[in-house]
Amino acid sequence: MGDTTFKSRFPRVYALESDKKITVAAKMNHNVLGFSLRRAPRDGVEMGQFRDMIMILECVELPAMYDIWIWSLVGSGEFSVGSAIKFIDDHRLAGSPHKTRWVKAVPIKINVMAWKEVESTSHIFFACSMVRDLYRKIASWWELSYSEFDSYDDWLEWFQALRMNSKHKDMLEGGFYATW
Repeated sequence: MGDTTFKSRFPRVYALESDKKITVAAKMNHNVLGFSLRRAPRDGVEMGQFRDMIMILECVELPAMYDIWIWSLVGSGEFSVGSAIKFIDDHRLAGSPHKTRWVKAVPIKINVMAWKEVESTSHIFFACSMVRDLYRKIASWWELSYSEFDSYDDWLEWFQALRMNSKHKDMLEGGFYATW
């Protein structure tokens, strides 16, 4: 239902489910939604989640058809490389004057990697959310307070202000350089 799985939305009910791979359709084929639970939900959070799930599923009527993949970027619903490239050019690589090229002679993952290379070094090394998460981890390993860096100069200012043993500081600096 929407962008959230029932497993995530109702974790206490999922914990009671004896068939962890059961589909919504299989669950709804039975008159009693709790038929495959290890035990009946108890009061509190379990019962609350179970009631909420029942209320949602009461309004659901599944069509008699198989699930299909729909490509939402085009009206036809069918995937095309052209629509993927257009989406990337329009939304993901903003600021680049170059259009995305699809090179048929190389694997898909190489094409995707090449598209990502259009990013600025500032983004790759400092603004990317994955990189920032990595820097937070490094700082926590070294028991340091973490600061957001927007550039190498910001990082260097933070690094030079650190008060620690010079040998450890050299190792930390080497760790950052190796990460880059």
